[in-house]
Amino acid sequence: GLEAVDEEEAQQDVMSTNSFKLEFAQLVNEKGNITPRGVTLASMLAKQLQSLPVHCTIQFATKDHANRAAGFLTHMYEVHGVRPGQVGIGLTDNLQSNFVGFDVERIEQ
Repeated sequence: GLEAVDEEEAQQDVMSTNSFKLEFAQLVNEKGNITPRGVTLASMLAKQLQSLPVHCTIQFATKDHANRAAGFLTHMYEVHGVRPGQVGIGLTDNLQSNFVGFDVERIEQ
């Protein structure tokens, strides 16, 4: 099931944000399959999410990419055991249409 954010977690401050982007095709192919690079990235992100106080937001520029972003997110949940509250996805207008962006925020403990 979904985990609720408790009051203490909601009040924690973001200490720093690291952002990066890459072409969507390098992460998830047109058929919705995770690419080898996507598998590696998901594994690296999952390790950080499990060992550090961080949250990740995955952003995409067009509604056409929503299913591909959701597929990557599902892969992180099912294969790497990432909890739903640790990663979010969303639509943004700050990216070129063929890119996906990642914001990894470190939370103050």
